[in-house]
Amino acid sequence: IALNNVNISDYEERSTTGGDCATIKIKRRSEVTFYNYNSFYIKGTCKNVIKGACNVSLIFESTPGEYIIDAFYIGIASEGSILFKGGIFNITTEISDGIHVKPDVNDTESLGNIIIKDGTFYIRSHCDAFQSRNKIEIENGNFDIKTGEGFNDSHYDSETGNAKGFEVTNNNIGSEIIIYNGNFIVNTPDDSFHSDGNLTLINGNYTIYSSSDAIQAFDYLLIGEKNSVEGPNISIMNCKEGIEGKNLVINSGKINIKSEDDGINSSKKNKTNEIKSNSKPNLNINGGEINIIYNDNGLDSNGDINLLGGDINLIRGEQGNEPIDYSGEFKLSNSSLIYIGKKGNKTLNEIIKGNQNYAEYNESIEKNKLIKIKSENNITIKTVEITEETNYIFYTSYNLNENYTFYFSDIDGTNEEIFNVTIGKLKKEEIIKEEKEKDDDNWVWIILGIVGAVVLAFIIFLIVRAIKRKNGTNN
Repeated sequence: IALNNVNISDYEERSTTGGDCATIKIKRRSEVTFYNYNSFYIKGTCKNVIKGACNVSLIFESTPGEYIIDAFYIGIASEGSILFKGGIFNITTEISDGIHVKPDVNDTESLGNIIIKDGTFYIRSHCDAFQSRNKIEIENGNFDIKTGEGFNDSHYDSETGNAKGFEVTNNNIGSEIIIYNGNFIVNTPDDSFHSDGNLTLINGNYTIYSSSDAIQAFDYLLIGEKNSVEGPNISIMNCKEGIEGKNLVINSGKINIKSEDDGINSSKKNKTNEIKSNSKPNLNINGGEINIIYNDNGLDSNGDINLLGGDINLIRGEQGNEPIDYSGEFKLSNSSLIYIGKKGNKTLNEIIKGNQNYAEYNESIEKNKLIKIKSENNITIKTVEITEETNYIFYTSYNLNENYTFYFSDIDGTNEEIFNVTIGKLKKEEIIKEEKEKDDDNWVWIILGIVGAVVLAFIIFLIVRAIKRKNGTNN
């Protein structure tokens, strides 16, 4: 289909069509290619604008024209697959998704894939911007996405609504979102990137505003490539939880997170958001720069945490709890980690195991200050801004030694003042295990003590009642 300054409008009434209508409808087992050389305006007042049935492939060639799509229901839909090779897509929907590939339940032929080689996408949708049953694969492109009224949508109901940016709804093996590159601005009241299966972000630039999770996968979640100096540039400006997955691996990139809850969370959830007891989550950070301002936990895992590389900054928000929370084991090596916040029930050197030195500072700190850490060669290796009044700093690095110098300064870098820290060595794994077992034993004794006290109270109650009855009988 070759298009040049074409305007198409569908004025069918849903009451006369039963809702089974589209402005352009492609019947099953077909392949249709669109070539757009100028502008193509298409309006669907009944339901969908472009709709492909079972096993239909829609292909949009890399011609320079713009598609202006105004849909009552879905902008572009197919049960088979959609391939974008380029072009400009301006899509608005009134009650459903922007781009949608979801075969019927009994459809065993259709792939359920969205493949994007390139293109510019400006989508304003009531529900998901992109939804696929099996796969969303993006090689490159520019994406400006807003679902609902955005992250501050006061009318959005998280229990009944579905307004994600990019969503794969199938949790079968192999289902995934994979993005190699691109520029993304995503503003959603729901998850911005969500996969019931796997999710991979190799590279690209991401600015994310979400009222739910910014990036979530129910299975594997991979960011960057191991030993890479590049990787994605991710700025999560607002979210409930920043990055969440079961097997979560961060290899490279620069990640900034401002979270109302956890910054990075490794937990296994199913579609009803219940944690599955038969799976063990893992959080592995091998590289990259990660900056988190959090209001619950900075790093959280329902299993293990392995920090084997990377530069991590954790800053406690006003309502923040522990900077690090995990249920399994914690291993650290070849990493840099700084925490700025309140002193918790345990200091970090009590719960982190590794073969690195650490530095601690336990005095009150004014807000709107900079912390500077300089090496023995007077080279500034870290600068962190303090936005709230706090009383605790913890820092560990694979090359930290007693010749490092720690400074406070004003925000503009002036008025540097040295402050003294306590230098120590992190505990090794065996010591942590012994202390954890001792803590577990203490809890066992506490529980046994409570149970014993209840049983004793009950026995005393029975004895007293028996004495009263006996006295009553004698009287």
